[in-house]
Amino acid sequence: MEYRPYTNTQIKESNNIKTFIRHFPFNTDDIEFKWHKDLYNRSVKIIQSENWLMQHENEIPIELKENHIYYIEKDKWHRIIKGKNDLIVEITEFLL
Repeated sequence: MEYRPYTNTQIKESNNIKTFIRHFPFNTDDIEFKWHKDLYNRSVKIIQSENWLMQHENEIPIELKENHIYYIEKDKWHRIIKGKNDLIVEITEFLL
């Protein structure tokens, strides 16, 4: 099983949509947050964040602000950059 720098708690899944809470512990080593692509389009609502950033390929990092929703297109390179506390997000994946 491949190590992931987060844990997921599924909230619901129905009609090609899956929603879950993802928790990134602050004590995770920075090296674990790698550039990656997602398999599905997704929206990400920030539940808890202090100085965490998201960076898309060839773009400047942006701060992840609590209660904001960000959209990530499938197959687009991006990464997160660790902040000052745990990062908790609600992710909705569109499985089509």
